[in-house]
Amino acid sequence: MDLRAPPSSMTATNRAPRLATVVLLQLVTLAAISALAFVALRPRGGGEAERLRELGGKLKAAGAIDEAAAVYQEWLAAGPADREAFGRVAFGLATLLLEQGDYEKALRWLYEAQRHGGADRAEVDAKIVHVLERLGRVHAARAALTGATALAAATPAKP
Repeated sequence: MDLRAPPSSMTATNRAPRLATVVLLQLVTLAAISALAFVALRPRGGGEAERLRELGGKLKAAGAIDEAAAVYQEWLAAGPADREAFGRVAFGLATLLLEQGDYEKALRWLYEAQRHGGADRAEVDAKIVHVLERLGRVHAARAALTGATALAAATPAKP
């Protein structure tokens, strides 16, 4: 039997570039699939946020306070871009938590509402003082009350 040399296209030196090309194509394909999955699975923009706010409002109206609070917390965790809307929802969540008697969590969301704006500042400040008093933090409540009244006196009245 006669042994022949392999064809020149199948030499070891030619296999390396082909193997590298195949591996590179697989990596590009994997990156493309990952990018598509990321885009498909990320939270939707305004539509999803609005849906959560509506759902929270419906649950609150139906008296499902625990569920409404959970939905509002989910909406706030998404970090909406509108600071005033964040403040209004944080204030609403704090009010729900106050109805449940969860003063510590309510205080956290009241401070968030105070920081972001969007809710009535005087009402937020009054609820903060109320919560601090309920938690037995009398000195902190006095300091909050003093700060709120000093801020109200420094702010010029609107015509």
